Formats: sequence, structure tokens, C-alpha cells
Amino acid sequence: MKRKHINNRFKYARLYAGYTQVEAAKASGFMTKQALSHYEKAHVLQVIKFFTRFLNYIMSH
Repeated sequence: MKRKHINNRFKYARLYAGYTQVEAAKASGFMTKQALSHYEKAHVLQVIKFFTRFLNYIMSH
């Protein structure tokens, strides 16, 4: 599945649940509205790669 489709599903799920970006970000407890917006627009591939590498590093030590 293409990344854009995944991001769109996330956005549609948020909208279907009746949440604004601000409400969804607050409910997540760790994401800002800006981060959510960037994710929904598929601008975060490098951030995802960074966190994947970071988590892999932590898990291996």
C-alpha cells in the first residue's frame, strides 16, 4: 500500500471519529497539531526513518 493511502486513511479515521487535528493531537498525548498535519500530508518520511533507526538502536542495546 502506498504511503499516501495510509496517511489518507489516518485522516479519514480522524474525521470519521469527529476529531479536529487539535483534538486528535491532544488525545494522542505526544503529537502536536503541526506533526499530525505533516503526517496527514505525507511529509514525514524522513522523520519515520529517523525514529525507526533510533528505536532499532535502543532495542539492540
